Amino acid sequence: METNFPKVCDLFMKTMTKKADSRCRPLSDLVFCDAASAHSETTA
Repeated sequence: METNFPKVCDLFMKTMTKKADSRCRPLSDLVFCDAASAHSETTA
């Protein structure tokens, strides 16, 4: 499941972009949006 979470977050980011950035940031602590958070930090 943890492998599917980052994929879902990545899609969410592409749909909400900034909205997901705020949601993925805290989720990163749970290793859910680890990859998404890293991408967000580069975009932010």
